[in-house]
Amino acid sequence: MEAANATGAKKIFNILSLTVICLAAILTFFYWQWRYPLYFNMYEPAFHLSTMVGFERAGGLTITDFWLAAPGWQAQRYLPFFHTIGYLLLSSGLDALTLGKFFPWIIFILSILAFWFSLKTVFNPRIAFFSLVILLSIPIWMNFSLANSPAGLVFLIFPLIFLSLAKKNYLTAGLLSLLCLSTHLIGSLSLLFLFIYALHSKKDRKPLFLILGAIALLSLPLSIIILKRIKIFHLYINNLGVSFNLSLSNLNPLKYSKWLYLEILALPGIFLSYKKKGSYLMLPSCFLAFIPLAWLTRYWKAACLLPLSMLSACFLEKIYLFIEKKSKKTIVKSAFILCFLLVSTASLTYLLFAKSSMLKKYSLLLPEKSIIQIARIIKKNTSEGDFVYINTDFKSRCFLSALSYRSTTNNPNQGALLAVSQNPVKNYKFLKKGDQRFNIYILENQTRAKKIKLPLPLLSGRLIKKIFAFLIGITAIDLFIVKRAD
Repeated sequence: MEAANATGAKKIFNILSLTVICLAAILTFFYWQWRYPLYFNMYEPAFHLSTMVGFERAGGLTITDFWLAAPGWQAQRYLPFFHTIGYLLLSSGLDALTLGKFFPWIIFILSILAFWFSLKTVFNPRIAFFSLVILLSIPIWMNFSLANSPAGLVFLIFPLIFLSLAKKNYLTAGLLSLLCLSTHLIGSLSLLFLFIYALHSKKDRKPLFLILGAIALLSLPLSIIILKRIKIFHLYINNLGVSFNLSLSNLNPLKYSKWLYLEILALPGIFLSYKKKGSYLMLPSCFLAFIPLAWLTRYWKAACLLPLSMLSACFLEKIYLFIEKKSKKTIVKSAFILCFLLVSTASLTYLLFAKSSMLKKYSLLLPEKSIIQIARIIKKNTSEGDFVYINTDFKSRCFLSALSYRSTTNNPNQGALLAVSQNPVKNYKFLKKGDQRFNIYILENQTRAKKIKLPLPLLSGRLIKKIFAFLIGITAIDLFIVKRAD
């Protein structure tokens, strides 16, 4: 009888979780499409879309940015896995506008599905439910995941590492960590997580150290890129005192976070995880691995919510089990879950329906319809080797480059064939009206227009597909063929 009740309770929590995910999918879809409005009001989607189109134009993975630095090149130092996926989708026939609009939202939904399924499998449906609702109730995490899609992809992959470790699929866990490392700076913490978990778990130590050693050799080039990016994000390496003080201030919940309650709930969750041991040791390992993000304020305030939500869920499950033990009445347990849902979703409801200052923060100089219109004019009046001078904000320039499949410059004296500008440009004559504020101009002496030469890709599209097929094959062998002792 008790076993039947336990099975029924698990089903209820699974149904509740899936209901929450469906509601989140619907609400975030409308939020993403119309709240900002659309994705044109943020910097990251513009840059990432132009990079994916740049990969397609180059015919594969390239480390030279020729689409925003015409007529020359500049280093493309962003980690490539996310853009490579976008390139494969574009090369399969998907248009850039559709990819830019829907891909971030799809990644977000897949990330919360992976988060719920992994926690449900590794721990139990109760922890999965509480963690899921907590995470979805925090607007800053949702905004960060949607606006910064590479980070959202890391949030999709990271829970799958938990699942792989729980099932002793160490090779799969290593490959997933390598993908995280190849996607976003946050993803490098997956390696730190594996290292800390290996220290916690004696039985997993040897295989994890072997995997980490292999990853260290394979990821040396990416490690160099990460070190360069760390310099960009101002870790204050030359002033360790300032850096240490900054990290402490970032960790201060009263100054930098509205989610003090979450940090209070997570503290007993850490002690409960150490008490339960086993797979639960992944939770404090994850938290300790994410602490270095305190040096990066922009990332810490969002990414730290991943381990905090899981640790808080451990404590909430303890409270739920205490109520279940003391009271056999279903109404008491239902009231606890209902109160939890109401409190957790209050902030999300406010975000979706209240006025937001983010619209002003992410205002775009060119509206969406104008960008699409101007991109069509650019593509019609230029060829692949031509590039365009664009005198507007960086976001608009990225989108125009992506949607027109043309390289751009912000220097009027580089020899661009076309110019997008509010005012007439020297040596250019009026061609066509592109917007009530911005017109299209063409170089008077078109023989003076310079051409760009597309670089050869570092990895061709065919080679990328072979690498993907190889990784999928290795993962399938690890998951379904390799036998492991219980």
